[in-house]
Amino acid sequence: MTNGDARLEAFQFGDPLTAAQEAVADIRDKVDLVILLANVDDRYETTLAEEVEGVDFLVRSRTARYSRQPLLNGKTVVLRTGNRGKYAGILHVRRPDPVGDFKDLSKQMQRVEFAQRRLDMLAKDVPEGQSLEAYYAKDETRLGLVKNLRAEEQRNRELLETLGNGYFFTAIALDKNIADDPNILPIVEEYITKH
Repeated sequence: MTNGDARLEAFQFGDPLTAAQEAVADIRDKVDLVILLANVDDRYETTLAEEVEGVDFLVRSRTARYSRQPLLNGKTVVLRTGNRGKYAGILHVRRPDPVGDFKDLSKQMQRVEFAQRRLDMLAKDVPEGQSLEAYYAKDETRLGLVKNLRAEEQRNRELLETLGNGYFFTAIALDKNIADDPNILPIVEEYITKH
């Protein structure tokens, strides 16, 4: 859904709320999840989340903010991917129970990812084939840190398995080294000069 752009004179935009309500009503009983993609401003984000029955996840662009953690608005989980294509978002959903509510697993997953990043940093100087425990065997502080990080990662992974229906969102910063498609820039420049 989008609330449009007045500069796009060749296009007509209907009311996103009405369009979303009609589309969701048409598919809700035919699908397991409803994910609404919305390129809208703050006002429409709130309206869509609160007034469209049956939306499980609302993924929103056209916002300078992006979500590290999903926001709950009524029964709808709102995720923000930011603007200008700086981030790609990955929504991870696990649903072993088709009627149970969803739980936000973001905090547990962030702890797993934190432990993994720290362990990866500690592994930088470790020769290939050698474990962290063997490499840091004579350094009690670092060995203790390795053991604590492994335990924290394991605890949170086990917790994730016991929580039933859940979701977490990962916002990934896009790589600045990816070259732009040379065919797109002239289209953008032509549009900007006309408007």
